[in-house]
Amino acid sequence: MSLLTFVPAACVFGSSWTDWHRIFARTKASESTDYMISLPAHGAVIGAWFGAWPMPLDWESPWQVS
Repeated sequence: MSLLTFVPAACVFGSSWTDWHRIFARTKASESTDYMISLPAHGAVIGAWFGAWPMPLDWESPWQVS
């Protein structure tokens, strides 16, 4: 997930705290580059959360018994 969120943003924004804050905290994209960085990053985080949410553990399965 870090490859989809941190690496592209680090390559584009570098160490500019104002750009990082604008894109990830306020979610105010103003240029096409901002959209190309913020949409996949937010999608990766939201997708990971939704992907892990419906996975309850079934302790009666033999591979999950401790």
